[in-house]
Amino acid sequence: MLALFNAEEFKSIVIFVINNFTIHWKLHIKETLKNFLDAYSIGLETGDLEQAAYSAYMYTENSFWGGKEIAGLELEIANYHKEIAQLKQEIPLHLNAINWQAILNLLGRTENPCCLRGEAYEEKIMLP
Repeated sequence: MLALFNAEEFKSIVIFVINNFTIHWKLHIKETLKNFLDAYSIGLETGDLEQAAYSAYMYTENSFWGGKEIAGLELEIANYHKEIAQLKQEIPLHLNAINWQAILNLLGRTENPCCLRGEAYEEKIMLP
């Protein structure tokens, strides 16, 4: 449908919204991963940096919930965290940091695994 209207500037947000809010109700969550990466790339190409950042964040989130091995996912989420920071998109950056810290906690790379405190996120600073 997007090709019909030649609306490249909306392609990233359309792919993001469909994959974030509808596809996972019909298909396995793993089916969203490639689409989120596509939306990320398209967002970078078209200048839709907000949707690029949200797509990168949701790629890592759905990778986690889809059962991706967390040691490898931790490296990916760290790389996407840098990318989102460069895009200067605060909300997806903070959401990504929460997930990154949760993964670090699961990997045993924190003093207290029950608190989101460590390398990626400090709940005492962010919650207020």
